[in-house]
Amino acid sequence: MSLEPVVFTSIETARLQLRRFAEADLPAFNAYRNDPDVARYQSWEGISEAAAVAFVRAISSFVR
Repeated sequence: MSLEPVVFTSIETARLQLRRFAEADLPAFNAYRNDPDVARYQSWEGISEAAAVAFVRAISSFVR
């Protein structure tokens, strides 16, 4: 039996929306990854804007 990939669009409730990452999320993502109060509990120390753009493009290339 072969499994076909599932196409994910979004899941929404009254209080939550799960969706694919989008380029419009880049400023918030970059700010989050460079927030020292967040980074101190994570395994990173920050991210450059170029690396953030590369990340968004890489995850956007996954099969939809």
